[in-house]
Amino acid sequence: MPTTSTEEAVKKVLDFVNAHADEYSERELDYLRTNAAWGIICEEPFRVYDILRQIYGEFDLIPEHQDMHQAFIKILEENFDINRDIIEVAGGIVPDLGKKLAARQKTGTLTVYDPRLITSIKTPENMVLKKEHFGKKTPLGDAKMLIAFMPCDLAPTLIDIACKNDLDFMIALCEGGARTGYEWIEEDDEWIGYMTYSASRGIEKSKMGTL
Repeated sequence: MPTTSTEEAVKKVLDFVNAHADEYSERELDYLRTNAAWGIICEEPFRVYDILRQIYGEFDLIPEHQDMHQAFIKILEENFDINRDIIEVAGGIVPDLGKKLAARQKTGTLTVYDPRLITSIKTPENMVLKKEHFGKKTPLGDAKMLIAFMPCDLAPTLIDIACKNDLDFMIALCEGGARTGYEWIEEDDEWIGYMTYSASRGIEKSKMGTL
């Protein structure tokens, strides 16, 4: 992480927000402008909402040991081959995770789906941005793996798609958040248990190996 003064860092964040104001709701803009410095000053950037954390990541303002996206990639590399065609779903408005993963790939591509993606952001050549929803009818191309970082209630669909198409997958589940259609699951540990069970059953049924 390069040395950047708090004032310089906040200016970068606010300049970015103002340049892309059309991509955010009024409520989101108010949050971003009010809290732009918070994660930097308190030295806990991982505690801010993802829409701000993504912008911090864009300007390399998060120390690696506090970067949840870097931690996700580290686990991914320890368990899977990242040098192949991968699809990331719910990549965020600013595709910070996708950019960092694509930069580490020696071969293969990283295709990111999110209906709110800012597609004008500079990305590695092997990265493709799809500003659209990802669903069961979305073409998978030559993808060999599906990943997602806190996709909320989309997680069950992604598990189903991965298992039915024999794709490796890795999903970081949300804590709380929106679980439309799953309101009967109140606690995070219940959600984790339900997703783990669904993934295990899907893998077993498709004879994909182990979870």
